[in-house]
Amino acid sequence: MNENRLFELIEDRLVDEKNVEELCVVAKVAKRCLSLKGEERPTKEEVAMELQNLKRMRKQPWVQPIEEESVSLLSEPSEFYHVGDTSEQSSLQRDTILSMNFPR
Repeated sequence: MNENRLFELIEDRLVDEKNVEELCVVAKVAKRCLSLKGEERPTKEEVAMELQNLKRMRKQPWVQPIEEESVSLLSEPSEFYHVGDTSEQSSLQRDTILSMNFPR
């Protein structure tokens, strides 16, 4: 991956124009998993979530990921969002934040 030789390593029959981006995402996840520094490796839950998101994107091809967000989400550890106890927070905002903390 450091030398951009990913597609030299993957069999030609597995690569087509439809799955190039998916293969790159999986390769980035695999690279992070192989990091020698433990703090740079993702948790099993983070890997599962990233692969599940990739699977969802495949089922919904009309959804085009934004590259900036994809890179950011894949390169940073995920954390839960804080749900404040302020009365100024609308129920819609609170429900949205809660749904991010406890996905279905």
